[in-house]
Amino acid sequence: MKEEGRRKKEEGRRKREEGRGKKEEGENYQLSTVNCQLSIDRERGRSHYNYQLSTVNCQLSTVNYQLSTINCQLSTVNCQLSTINSNFMLDRQIPTGLIVSCQAPADSPLHDPIVIAAMVLAAVNRGASAVRIDSPAHVAAVRKQTSVPIIGIWKQLLPGCEIYITPRFEDARAIALAGADLIAVDATLRNRLPGEDLKTLIARIHGELGKLVMADVDTIEAAIQAAEAGADTVATTMFGYTAATQNFSPPGFELLAQMVERLQVPVICEGGISSPQMAKKALDLGAVAVVVGTDITGIDNKVMAYRSIVGN
Repeated sequence: MKEEGRRKKEEGRRKREEGRGKKEEGENYQLSTVNCQLSIDRERGRSHYNYQLSTVNCQLSTVNYQLSTINCQLSTVNCQLSTINSNFMLDRQIPTGLIVSCQAPADSPLHDPIVIAAMVLAAVNRGASAVRIDSPAHVAAVRKQTSVPIIGIWKQLLPGCEIYITPRFEDARAIALAGADLIAVDATLRNRLPGEDLKTLIARIHGELGKLVMADVDTIEAAIQAAEAGADTVATTMFGYTAATQNFSPPGFELLAQMVERLQVPVICEGGISSPQMAKKALDLGAVAVVVGTDITGIDNKVMAYRSIVGN
C-alpha cells in the first residue's frame, strides 16, 4: 500500500510539472506572438514613416524643380530685358558732325532756360546735329523745344572731389530724367567720390538709365581707361584744364590723333575749337564729331576776350 501511495504521489508531481511546462510553453508562445506582432507593427510603422518621408522628399523635389523652372524663366526675362536695353542703346547712334555746346556762366543773363533753349533752336535751325547742355533745368527746357540728341552734363563742385562734370550717378539720373540722350562724365584720372568709380558709374548709366556715355578726358591714359570702363565715346574735353595738362592749350590735336589710333570707340574733339578750319582739321584727324561752344554761343567770354585787346 505504501508503495502504491508513493507511486501515485510521484505521478501527481510529474503531471503538475508537465502542466507547468505546458503553461510555460503557452506563455512563451504568447510572448513570441506578441513580439512578432510588435515586430510587424514596427516594420509597418517604419515602412509607413519611410513612405511618408519619401512622399515629402518627392514633394520637395517637385518644389525645387518648380523653383528651378521659375529661376530659369526669370533669368530668361532678365536676359531679354538686357538685350532690349542693349539694342535700344545701340539704335541711338553717337552724334556726328557739328555739336554745339549751349551754355552760359551762372551770372549771365543768358543763363536762363528759355534763353538756352533759344540758342539751341538757332543752332539746330542752322544745321547742328546735336547739342551739349548743362543742368537738368536747361536739359528739360531744351527737350521741350527739339528732338535732336542732347548730350547732358551737370557741373557740380563738391568738397574733396576734383572732377566736376557729372561726378555722381544721382547727377546722371537727374540729367537722364530731364531728357538727355547721352550722359557726359568727367573720366580723368583725378580723385573721385567714394563708391563712384568710373566703371561702376558707366555700368549703372547703361543698366539703370539706358543711356549712352560720353567720357571727357585729358590724356591718352585716361582715354584708354574710359574705353575699357565701357564708355561709348571718348572726347578731348578736359585737355588743358587739369593739372596733368595745364601747360597745354586746347584743342588737343595730338591727343586726338592718339585716341583715334588706339581706341575702338568713336572719338570726339571738344575744347578750343575757335574756327571752322580747326573743326575741319579735327574731322580730318579722325574725330567723328566736333563740339563747339564759346566760339558760337559764348557771348560773355567772347566780349571779355575782345575787351582785353581793344579796351572800352
